[in-house]
Amino acid sequence: MESTSQPTYTKVFEMLLYNGPRALFNQYPDLDLNSVGPDGNLYLENACMRDDLVMAEALIKCGATLFVSPTVRTPLMCASFGACEGRVNMVEYLINQSGGKQLLDTRDLNGTTAMYFAASSGNLGIVQTLIAYGANPTITDNDGRAASNIASLHHNFQIMDLLEYEEEIYHEKIKVIRAGEWRPSKAALYPGGYRDAMSTLCILYRLIV
Repeated sequence: MESTSQPTYTKVFEMLLYNGPRALFNQYPDLDLNSVGPDGNLYLENACMRDDLVMAEALIKCGATLFVSPTVRTPLMCASFGACEGRVNMVEYLINQSGGKQLLDTRDLNGTTAMYFAASSGNLGIVQTLIAYGANPTITDNDGRAASNIASLHHNFQIMDLLEYEEEIYHEKIKVIRAGEWRPSKAALYPGGYRDAMSTLCILYRLIV
């Protein structure tokens, strides 16, 4: 029997994982996985907030996108908020999807990024993962606060120290490029060595020219 109403996340979960995509779309032929569900969230947002990697993978395979959200709250932001260490797997999965790295520095309506969500929830593993993939630690929200400020506000001082250190490194990279002093020896400025230096050079160049 066909249904025209938008199914709940739980219903989509049950049908998609236990009956398969064909059964889901047969019952809900007009279902748009990139539309808001009855609870006000996108289906992929729900999967990321629940740290349900299997469901996230299934949704993306069925057409759910990383880039549709009426609140500009990305799936990566949803995945980054939470103290569970296992959430790192979800974060890495999203970043490694096609175009996923564009989510690293995407800001919501308040100017916050995925780094803010990780810093506020105290998840050091996610903060380290975001940094490793090239997230900019110096981005400030609409109130002028960086992620390090958010970490301090929530008494996550180990994360605050890490982010403040990364801010200094980031500013040094900018200085090197702006001064036209780039050369292989400057890779010493990069904790990841020459390979990390080269991978970030193009990103930074686009930001300052």
